[in-house]
Amino acid sequence: SKHYYNSLINLNFIKKYNDNFKGGNFNNINLDIKFSILEKINIKKITGQSNFSDIRFDYNNKIFKKLLCDMSGDFKFEVKINDNKIINNQTWIESNVNTSKTFFLLKGSDLKYEFDHAKIKTKIYKNNLFISEANFYKDNLKYSFDDIDISEGNYKIAKVRFFENNKLQYIFEDTIINNLTIVKSFLKVKFNNELSNFLKSNFNIELFGNLELDFILSGDISSLDLNLNLFSNLTDIALKINYLNLTKKENIRSSIKTE
Repeated sequence: SKHYYNSLINLNFIKKYNDNFKGGNFNNINLDIKFSILEKINIKKITGQSNFSDIRFDYNNKIFKKLLCDMSGDFKFEVKINDNKIINNQTWIESNVNTSKTFFLLKGSDLKYEFDHAKIKTKIYKNNLFISEANFYKDNLKYSFDDIDISEGNYKIAKVRFFENNKLQYIFEDTIINNLTIVKSFLKVKFNNELSNFLKSNFNIELFGNLELDFILSGDISSLDLNLNLFSNLTDIALKINYLNLTKKENIRSSIKTE
């Protein structure tokens, strides 16, 4: 009925993102409606599923100046209704999304990213967006996200992994972002050429061996004004601090602490 159609399209989480979707096709739409008939038809629950293709998603918020991609995939949903009112905290939508060319630009910086394609699994529940898995590819896998909970501009992220040439380089864990501020994040860095060159050119320090550095990270995303606290055990690696004329071999107890 027109009443339920208007109620559905005005669900908070649909209304929130409705203007960001442009064009596209829906195929194989299936609906299952649970209802009772007394003096009139009372709808209790609506469940459904559909495939979709060629939908343009154009989005911006406090973090993203621009996020643009074309999407295809499938989704399913369940809407619970009581006394002709949709129960938002019991209503959900799950989707599997494949994107083609994906582009986003961060606000307050010149950082922009382009990907060949991405695969994303999402759920919208209690007006929150939950992303259980998101993988972004540029030739090979570039970024992998696990368990992102987005609510009113606040983000809780269980894990982010960054790959270079199919090798894992960085891992962000247990990250909390509130209003463009990283409240906390644990960063694991696999020792790599980029980090080695940075230490060599800026501090004249050379490290040799299989090393993993653990940081506690916080700060402002928009200005990239970040604090990093590091403590790492260096016992199993060799190092040279050239300006101190200091050389350490492997298996000599040592550590590093810095902010």
